[in-house]
Amino acid sequence: AIVISGPANTVVNLNMLANTTANATPANTDVFIRQDTSNNILTMTWAELKAALKVKEDQDRYYCGNDGDDNNDGSDDFHRCRTIQHCLDRIRTYNLRGNQVTIYCADGTYNENVNLWPINGSGTISIVGNPTFPNNCIISSNTGSAVIGNNSGNYNFNGFKLIAANAAGTTDPGRGIWTSGATTVSLSNMNFGNCADSHMYAGPASQILLGQQIGSTLTVSGNAKYHMTSVKGLITVGVQGTTSNPAMKISNAVTMTNWAYADSLGAISVTYSGTITGSNLVTGSKYRTGSQSSISTVGLGVNYYPGTTAGSNSYNGIYIG
Repeated sequence: AIVISGPANTVVNLNMLANTTANATPANTDVFIRQDTSNNILTMTWAELKAALKVKEDQDRYYCGNDGDDNNDGSDDFHRCRTIQHCLDRIRTYNLRGNQVTIYCADGTYNENVNLWPINGSGTISIVGNPTFPNNCIISSNTGSAVIGNNSGNYNFNGFKLIAANAAGTTDPGRGIWTSGATTVSLSNMNFGNCADSHMYAGPASQILLGQQIGSTLTVSGNAKYHMTSVKGLITVGVQGTTSNPAMKISNAVTMTNWAYADSLGAISVTYSGTITGSNLVTGSKYRTGSQSSISTVGLGVNYYPGTTAGSNSYNGIYIG
C-alpha cells in the first residue's frame, strides 16, 4: 500500500516509487498521484501536470539578439528571440514557482518598449546585457519609456544603456525606466542616455534598487529632466547589509532640471562608492524635494549630488545630508 502523508495536493511520482534508479527529471509518460482538498486520490501524467501548473521544464534561461527571430523559443544562442519583449511574453505563460529565469541579450540595439509583465506566481526575472560594456547593449524606445513595470514583481537588469529620447503624447513622458505598484527593479552596471523625462522614475508603491551587484558602476551619458525621480516610491542602494555602493560616472556634459527629485511622500536614499567621477559635467540643480518627501545622503552634505545650483525643499520636503 502507498500512504500519502502531506498537505492537500501532495504529488507523488509512481514511477520513481517503483524504480529507485529513475531519473530526477520525470518523463512525460510518468504517472503521478495527488490527494485533493477533499482527500480524493487523482492520477495524471507528468505532461498533464506540467500543463496544469504551467511550469516550463528545463528552460530557466532565454536568449535574444538582433539576429534572432521572434518565432524562435529562445532556448539557446542558436534559437534566439529577436526582442526582449518576446522573451517576457513567453515567460509570463509559466508559473515561476519561486525560481529565477534569466534572459541573456547579445550586444546590439533593442528598439522597443520593454513591458515588465507581472510575474506568474513568485520568483525573479533577470535580464542581462553586457555588464562590462553596457554601451554595447542598448534598449532604445522610439517614443515613450524604454522599460515600464506596473505591479510587476521582482526584476533585475544588468549591463544596459537606456534611451527614451521622445515622449509618447501626454501619457508617457519618456523615462529610461518607470516603475509603479508592487514592482522592485534592481539596476547594476547601467548607462543612462538621453531621456525626455527621468532616467529612472519610481512611482507609487514601487522601488528601484541601485547596484544590486557588488562592484557595480552606473554611468550617466545623456540629458534628462531628472536623473532620479521618486513620487510615492523609493530609490535606494540595492546591496543591503554591505558598504559596497555603486560607483557613479558622468561621461559627458549633461543638463538637468534636478539630479534628484522626490515628491508626494517619495524617498531617495542614494550614495555612491568613492568620488562621483565627472560631477563638474552636470548643469542644473542638485536636488528638489516637495510634499513631505525626503532625500538622504547619509551625512554627506547638501552639495553631495552633482549640479551647478543648490538644491531646494518645499511643502515639508526635507533633505537629510
